[in-house]
Amino acid sequence: NEQIEQQKQEQLALLKQIEEERARLEADFLKIQMQTCLEEAKKKKKEEEQGQLVQSHNVPSTDQQNKVKHETGNTAVLETRSPREDSHLQMIRNYQQRLLEQNR
Repeated sequence: NEQIEQQKQEQLALLKQIEEERARLEADFLKIQMQTCLEEAKKKKKEEEQGQLVQSHNVPSTDQQNKVKHETGNTAVLETRSPREDSHLQMIRNYQQRLLEQNR
């Protein structure tokens, strides 16, 4: 009976280790995924900026870009973001939230 209880405790300890490793792997995966998304967003933004320099002053349609107003001190900055960038930002926020939850 004591042997069964000892095996049960060992299995619980192993299960806890597996769960902790799984959480670490998930966090690493999300971190890599976030970095990839950020790199893609930076690349796309750079390409768009280069494209805007070449193009004449055409204004993108509102379907292609959302305008977001940010307050910084006494000035308001108008920034344009594509829906893809919005999804990247949402993914980053979700990643940050999961990290916060895992650290609790």
